[in-house]
Amino acid sequence: MNAKPLLVATLCVLLCSAPLARSQSLESWPIGGYMMQAVAKTMGAGADASNRGYGFASGVSFLAGLCEVKEELRFTRSFTGGREYILIGAGDEDATDVDLSIHDADGRQIVADRLADSIPVVRFTPPRTGRYSLRLKLFSGKREAFCSVVILERNAGFNVPLSNLAEASARFFASCAAVNQTHVRLAFHNSPNEWAMFGQVFRPGGKSTINNLFPEPGDGFVVAVGDDNANDLDLTLLTRDGSVVRRDHQSTLVPVVEYDYRTRINRSVQTINHASDGNTFVLTAMMRASNR
Repeated sequence: MNAKPLLVATLCVLLCSAPLARSQSLESWPIGGYMMQAVAKTMGAGADASNRGYGFASGVSFLAGLCEVKEELRFTRSFTGGREYILIGAGDEDATDVDLSIHDADGRQIVADRLADSIPVVRFTPPRTGRYSLRLKLFSGKREAFCSVVILERNAGFNVPLSNLAEASARFFASCAAVNQTHVRLAFHNSPNEWAMFGQVFRPGGKSTINNLFPEPGDGFVVAVGDDNANDLDLTLLTRDGSVVRRDHQSTLVPVVEYDYRTRINRSVQTINHASDGNTFVLTAMMRASNR
């Protein structure tokens, strides 16, 4: 029996049903519970910093994923020269020492927090506008751990209330937990050095493309979930050269695009805020699915 059609249908129903989704418990989905620990720490830190003159950075401002001990998760994005940024990382309860660093286009380290704790903080003012690599390393832990990072900018960016962050994350995590109680087992995307979840504030009509993703062989899907301001989100899975593989451009709050690969292949994911009541915080995640 092919689980994917039922999976996609179930996910859409649950994610679009906010009261039901938020009432589900993560106890039945331990993986989601560990990820939520890391997510809650950095989202809370981001909301707190918003009260001290920082805003969620334009573009991708939140990342989360599973990291092996002594390994790194990496993400390259544009930073504006002369603007002050603060990046805050965190890990779940199994992470004992999480490090965070910024590197230039030549791989040279510019700034880092390598203190022996699980909540690294890096303040970064780029010497010039350009693309810089963010690297989070799980230096030590009881085992692999879910980790996350929030990217904030001083006197700029978006002021996102904690309630909006909670709406998007609670809807996503609780809904996946409900799906996980069916015949479908869910896990997060976990390719070397890659993040599984990407958060961003979208203006109405805004779009964002995340490149150089390598889905693991097997069945999986990409899903986008917004806060209560979101009305219609679109998702597209693209090849490396920008050709459309699959898309969900129906009028929906929760677009889902499934995939099934037998080898690792370079893909991009584009999220579009087709309609919203003002700005909206959106989480886009890559997930793996399998039959029990």
